[in-house]
Amino acid sequence: MTDEQALKLIARLKLGEGNDEEAGQWMQQLERATGCPHVSDLIFYGDSNDTPEIILQKARRYRPFQL
Repeated sequence: MTDEQALKLIARLKLGEGNDEEAGQWMQQLERATGCPHVSDLIFYGDSNDTPEIILQKARRYRPFQL
């Protein structure tokens, strides 16, 4: 997935576009593309002023920690 495609999906999700099934598929695509399992939190519960670009940057910076 290109950055442009990811940004479009993030923008659509922030606007509440798509039905539940579509939104679920978009979230799965974003999780796979970014490797961030909580990208939905960044979109829906993060800073409301974050642009799709900022959300994508935050998601791409995600790194799991090892115990």
